[in-house]
Amino acid sequence: MSEHRAAAPAGGRRHPAPDPRPHARPGPALLPIQRKRAILAILAAERAVETSRLAARLGVSTVTIRRDLGQLHDEGRLRRVRGGGRPR
Repeated sequence: MSEHRAAAPAGGRRHPAPDPRPHARPGPALLPIQRKRAILAILAAERAVETSRLAARLGVSTVTIRRDLGQLHDEGRLRRVRGGGRPR
């Protein structure tokens, strides 16, 4: 049997794969401690934070934000509420 391979486009270049994280902000990802500091700074300025808005603003998933908010709540740094957080 012969092997069939798809021919490369003219010029031998392939199209780059789409970004698997289209929601992520450009640049390097924040470390967890940097993300938590950013969350607390936003909370201080806005007096309330929403999980979905934080995720979009920091370029991470809502699961990551929920985990960070839970850890900050456990540390006594904010009060976790449905859909986000508030100052303690």
